[in-house]
Amino acid sequence: MRKLFELLAVACLFALPAFGQNFAAPTSTIVDGTGHPVAGATVTVCSGALTLPPVGTVCSPTTTIYSSFSGAAQANPFPSDGFGNWPFFAPTGNYLISISGGPLVAFSFYMSIGGGSVVPPIVLTAQTDATLPLQINSHSVTQSAPLLDVNNQSSGTADTPAVIRGRGFGSFTPAANKALFHLIQESAATAYDAWVITNHAADVSKGSSNVALMAAGVADNGQAQWCGGGAVGDGGTNNYSCLFWTATDGIVEACSNAAACAAVVPFAVRAANSQTADIFDILNSSSVVLSRFDQNGVFDGPIHVTVTTAASVAADAYDRTIFMNQEATAGTAVTYTLPTAANGLMKCAMNSNNGTNPDTGILTLQTSAAGQFIIFTDGTLSASGGFVSSPGAAGDNGCVVGVDGTHWQFFQQSPTAWTKH
Repeated sequence: MRKLFELLAVACLFALPAFGQNFAAPTSTIVDGTGHPVAGATVTVCSGALTLPPVGTVCSPTTTIYSSFSGAAQANPFPSDGFGNWPFFAPTGNYLISISGGPLVAFSFYMSIGGGSVVPPIVLTAQTDATLPLQINSHSVTQSAPLLDVNNQSSGTADTPAVIRGRGFGSFTPAANKALFHLIQESAATAYDAWVITNHAADVSKGSSNVALMAAGVADNGQAQWCGGGAVGDGGTNNYSCLFWTATDGIVEACSNAAACAAVVPFAVRAANSQTADIFDILNSSSVVLSRFDQNGVFDGPIHVTVTTAASVAADAYDRTIFMNQEATAGTAVTYTLPTAANGLMKCAMNSNNGTNPDTGILTLQTSAAGQFIIFTDGTLSASGGFVSSPGAAGDNGCVVGVDGTHWQFFQQSPTAWTKH
């Protein structure tokens, strides 16, 4: 019995991994740009400082590798077989692998064998200022898998999975700006958006992937757009609002679902608690405030004032205008033609001073066409396409306010009553 235990102990001893045992390298098949295996490619295995060589060169110095778990050393470098395979064995550790020869431009990468320590980070350094250090090409125009996937599952202290740092390169208008990150769309048909950001938790709540997002791109006509939407709780309609930079109107907001967006405020500015500064200001090129919405949302801005010196004044494009009659001949009558009525428009006319004397001409507010009416101070209507006139005295003044598309409401502060016609 004692002899049996001794034999079992010896057998177990030989079954344990020996010190310096080799491990199979986790290799894959070498293929060319068309996906075909490359036979006879040169494989170089290095160890030591593990400094990644530039593209087009191979690593050095080489290290000893083996043909099996406990076999003899094999050649290094060595060729891939007829199927693009390149098996080898090595002790536990970190290695640098270079693949070269045949149709391949030499490239290198790190490999951990047998549970080696953390592989050093990959660092690519351009050989010259005009050399591209890294290029990733799709297999074909129907590539479906991502070409690069940065997946950060860390719960450590890293607050940004990917960082682009340094100086900008390139020259982009306006003002020949430089960029750290440049996305180029081939066309809107092949890539409608240049970048897209989605949120997995929101997609789960929406019950569909990639419907809660922010995206931006440039159309083939050069029009830039920045879109976002699909918020949880939007009624399932996945509404998207976009800001478009147009050639004629500047920045324009549009919504993807007109029916659903009819009940949505297209643009809102939310004040902070205990807001004391203005909510929204409009400035000129010298940063002077032209008009503003104060902390309570009350609009404050100048009314357009036009000084006139002619007997006939055409309609202007402003919503609110005060016309000041300063005709050189004080008693000259002046007619002000109104635009087509619209809710909220306001036009006023008054006799002013021509620099020498008070103006005293008859002032007339004339509607633009038949079908336009002025509601007089007593509630009655003017004639179709009618007008109202002042008595023709110093201090004459009167205003009309648009009620709808066909009616103006008249009011006055003149010392003498106006008349309707």
